[in-house]
Amino acid sequence: MIASVSALLTSLALLLAGNGLLTLLLPTRAALGGMATGAIGLAMSGYFVGYVIGCLLTPRIVQRVGHIRSFAALAALAAATALAYALAGDPVAWFLLRALSGIAMSGLTMIVESWLNDRATDETRGRIISVYRIVDLSAVSVGQLLLSVASPAGFELFSLSAILIVLALVPTAVSTAQAPAPIQNVKIRLFYLWRISPLGLATALAVGVGNGAFWSLGAVFGQKTGLDAVGISLFMTAVVIGGAVMQVPIAALDRHFDRRLLLIAAAFATSIVSAAAAFLASISVTWAIISGFALGGLFLPIYGLALAHANDRLEAGDFVVMSGGLLLTYGLGAIVGPLIASLLMEAMGPRALFLHVSAVWFLLVLFGLWRLRARPPVALEEQAELVPTPRGGTMMFELDPRTEDPQPDAEEAEPPKPVGDGGQ
Repeated sequence: MIASVSALLTSLALLLAGNGLLTLLLPTRAALGGMATGAIGLAMSGYFVGYVIGCLLTPRIVQRVGHIRSFAALAALAAATALAYALAGDPVAWFLLRALSGIAMSGLTMIVESWLNDRATDETRGRIISVYRIVDLSAVSVGQLLLSVASPAGFELFSLSAILIVLALVPTAVSTAQAPAPIQNVKIRLFYLWRISPLGLATALAVGVGNGAFWSLGAVFGQKTGLDAVGISLFMTAVVIGGAVMQVPIAALDRHFDRRLLLIAAAFATSIVSAAAAFLASISVTWAIISGFALGGLFLPIYGLALAHANDRLEAGDFVVMSGGLLLTYGLGAIVGPLIASLLMEAMGPRALFLHVSAVWFLLVLFGLWRLRARPPVALEEQAELVPTPRGGTMMFELDPRTEDPQPDAEEAEPPKPVGDGGQ
């Protein structure tokens, strides 16, 4: 099963490693060059503007020229922008380049996911998505650690990122596998999602506003609190490792508790740990790594909980519609998050990044507690399966095993009657 998709997974790993390096390199380079924190936040938010555009635009590109040509064009665009950052230091230019990077990376991951989905069967979907998750976390970690192999002030790391992205073309270009069916446009029905699961939609927004700000500006915090390139890469990689480690206990708890309570508890713990990290992470590299590990272990699994929770109330066959809506809601939140956090950091100092994250998750706790009164919980035996889905492109949700496994008797069952203000 793995051998049949090994070329695609290799391409994916190279793409994610190159992009992971670039995600840390850009804010670090900007901070070293004296760019204002607010300008860095603006520039970094451009990636998520492109990310949303790419989710909507890629299906049309693939339908027009096919998977292989689309992949080659988007990989060339991603590599070219990786090199162009070193030639332009203006925040507006970086915003535009980040938008192009977002379009390219969103499209590339969607194309790889489309191929993986075409190779998957109902029996292998779960295994393929698990391997995808391993590749995702491992490649991003390796890419972030590459920040320490050369000076962020030089040209070498931009070249390395571009090389990794270009190399992703090789496994796909030489593959003899037949291209899959064209990618379908995802329907966006946010009002429907709000009616079905306000907490799920609000959580996706919080992930974007809070976590999106952290990924964009975490390296700036490290640079301004005295961490060198090695310290910044270890700090940010600890976040990824923490998220990977905590997937298992979160999944175990999910089988025994109301998912809404687990989501609210994780959000509350994230808020507390983030507030503490505002002061602990600047003490030393060791404390930065500990803080990053704890924070990642709490906030990275929350998106998967939101996805599963929203799926608890869905009508049969609507999983892909719901997943695409949550993904784009996350993207919209991630556009705003870095802008708000960067302005707070300019006014209050680098610790304001963690205070921003803490405030976002505390607001979600309050919203979640309010929503608990709206409707009784879904019975544990009826809760949708929790799948640690990577937050890639919209085609990832076609691959998710829950796409082919709607709720039992969903067509025959009467929809639950809303209680209070419209239901959870």
